[in-house]
Amino acid sequence: TPAPISNMKAPSSLAANGKGSATVTFNAVKNTTLNVTVVNARGKVVRSLVNNKRWAGGKGSAKWDGKLTNGSLAPTGQYKIVVSLSSSKGKVTASKNITVQSVTPPVVTVPASMYFSPPVKGKLNVPVRHNKKVKVTAKIVDSKNKTVRTIMTGSSTAAGLQNIPWTGLDGRGKKVADGTYRLVVTAVDSAGLSKTVSTKIYLDTKKPEAKVSAGPAVFKADGKNKS
Repeated sequence: TPAPISNMKAPSSLAANGKGSATVTFNAVKNTTLNVTVVNARGKVVRSLVNNKRWAGGKGSAKWDGKLTNGSLAPTGQYKIVVSLSSSKGKVTASKNITVQSVTPPVVTVPASMYFSPPVKGKLNVPVRHNKKVKVTAKIVDSKNKTVRTIMTGSSTAAGLQNIPWTGLDGRGKKVADGTYRLVVTAVDSAGLSKTVSTKIYLDTKKPEAKVSAGPAVFKADGKNKS
């Protein structure tokens, strides 16, 4: 008599980066109800891959993308992919251990917006912070999303804070017109995962003007004049 579940195969590890996946294959007998789940080290089901499927027998498979039920990537740790069959005769299970190494995209933060007047302040430094070593590409785009100037292209940058400068010039070295621009920053880590963020830049090339009103040229302390 063949085993209810046989020839079960699955990879022993998975990089949970949102791109890779682990495929489990197996043979299961007919006239059963099939479930395939992922459980964590505490035995809790964290993802259902096949749910109460009526099984006609033969070879089956299921794929896990490294994500939990809520859509987030599974944390680093030990998991099991469990195949279970149920029938009027009872329930049987088989499992394979899988080690998950969570690889998350870089975290990049920038200000939501900044104001820049080149005549007043010759250079705008936009603070950019990232949590790991990345390659950074930064460009200025206009309100139509057209690239005005490329500031950085795949520059290797350590984790932490860096300032990305812009002087208000386009790629040809000419002053850009007043308006709203965006600094678009894309960071790519060693695993090829990327994060893109942007800062709005309100640019005004007009110098502020200040007018001072002079008081009376002569002031008499007679209780009538006021300065």
